[in-house]
Amino acid sequence: KKACFTLTHNLRQEGVSAEMDLSGKKLNKAMSYANAIKSRYVAVIGENELKSQEIELKEMASGATTKAPLKNLSRIMHL
Repeated sequence: KKACFTLTHNLRQEGVSAEMDLSGKKLNKAMSYANAIKSRYVAVIGENELKSQEIELKEMASGATTKAPLKNLSRIMHL
């Protein structure tokens, strides 16, 4: 959780609108919420992603997913 809080904080500091869901709801419900609020991207970050420092980023409009280094997340979000 702490790593995700830090990541969310850093993204916000760089002008990226970011939310974090800790409610424990199922992934499908979280994705529906992201779609409802017109999120451009969704990244699900768990233990494996933190270990590998690589995330899967989903572009909500097209449904396309891409792997990206966690350190480049802010730069990608500004594209």
